Amino acid sequence: MQKKGENNRKMNKSEIISICKKSDTLTKNQYLALYQIILHGDSFEKSEIADLLIDHVNKKSMYLLSVLWKDKDSLVRMCAYDTVSVYPAKFTYNYLISRISKENDELARSYIITSLTDISLREKVQGTIRIFKKLYIKEKSAYCILAYLRAFYLLGNNQIISKTRKYLTHSDYHIRCTASMVLDDLLDNTQNIDETLSFIKERIKKEKSVAVESKLRALIKKYGK
Repeated sequence: MQKKGENNRKMNKSEIISICKKSDTLTKNQYLALYQIILHGDSFEKSEIADLLIDHVNKKSMYLLSVLWKDKDSLVRMCAYDTVSVYPAKFTYNYLISRISKENDELARSYIITSLTDISLREKVQGTIRIFKKLYIKEKSAYCILAYLRAFYLLGNNQIISKTRKYLTHSDYHIRCTASMVLDDLLDNTQNIDETLSFIKERIKKEKSVAVESKLRALIKKYGK
């Protein structure tokens, strides 16, 4: 026999997020529930909310993401920055530009640059390169420099590949992994790839990281003749 009040059991945070993931449209009450989780939930729950909002592009979602951008956990912020890459420039562009100088985590900052690049490409936003060039000069992080180089190439500077591939020799294998992923984007948008593929083949011979070597071999397989 069902106990009295069982149907009125309050859902926990995981259940709320799970239902929202399956919803085609989020209701006002669901947005309010997600907001409460953002205020009181853990980093994993907040990251899940950032991810699910990729399918709900509107001002209410944008507000939740703007709150997540200020979270103390850089992983949460990265998820939120990544999600807004599919949002229209009118919702995101100025917010993201202002966040670059405020974001202290270098990897999270690179996600802002990448999302801004994708938005600018999709909507042909003018002025992004000019802004990026000023910021690029002052940037010290290899992650962010690679994100800027990706932006410069995709937004019109075809001489960037040689600068990007040199990061395949960086001492930090995380940077080498990032460089290989950026090169994948660049090679996908160019016809002159033989020189870069030759460089990658030589790097494979010297690469000690299994993860990096795997990514480099994937590039050869994808773009090699």
